[in-house]
Amino acid sequence: MHILTEAANWLWLQQQVNVSALARHLEVSPRAAQKILVQLETQTIVKQQPSGWTVTPMPAHFFQKKGRSLGRTLTIYQRPRHGSQVIGVIAPHVDFLTHQQRSSWWLVCNSQGRIGYIDTDALRLVQLDAP
Repeated sequence: MHILTEAANWLWLQQQVNVSALARHLEVSPRAAQKILVQLETQTIVKQQPSGWTVTPMPAHFFQKKGRSLGRTLTIYQRPRHGSQVIGVIAPHVDFLTHQQRSSWWLVCNSQGRIGYIDTDALRLVQLDAP
């Protein structure tokens, strides 16, 4: 898994920035953790303010890729509840991190630090149909 993905996931789940704790979690030096925060700032995952770093709210969507069949993509849903709407898909070759499972729904994060929910039935369909 990409270190930026892991950092973004951890920060969003913690909803606070502690450079020392981030460095321990990623098993890197505090200086390396600071550089990672600078990289995450360019992706609007964290913001640097006079009082220190703050984490942006966890996004409720994934980026969209239109015109792809479900057999080659994973469908991302807004929330794991009845009537959820499909708001985007992610190509299966893009690495993603599973955070937790709620019944057949998984909270995932892709390598660009974007978080969303995925239905594991769609995941199985992709695995069956993938070349």
